[in-house]
Amino acid sequence: MTLAYSGGSPANDTGFNDAEFDALLQTARGSSDAEERLTAIGNAQAVLQERGGVIIPAFANTPEGISTQLAGYVPGTIAIGSIRAAENVWFK
Repeated sequence: MTLAYSGGSPANDTGFNDAEFDALLQTARGSSDAEERLTAIGNAQAVLQERGGVIIPAFANTPEGISTQLAGYVPGTIAIGSIRAAENVWFK
């Protein structure tokens, strides 16, 4: 979120600039307390959802199924575009 949405980021394509959001990101990135980080990132996500400048109209649904008859299965080992696929899988 820092790269894509923080006010000073050159990769912020939407131009979203929100002081509260940026402060929450700083807290989330700088705290050594896990609960404080979790709370801060959750609050930052809420700010982004409520006031952010991006619309994501759809998400790809990529189901992956396996069988007990397969061997060598390691999920998502080869990048194919934006999807990952299994490699070196065989039937027992």
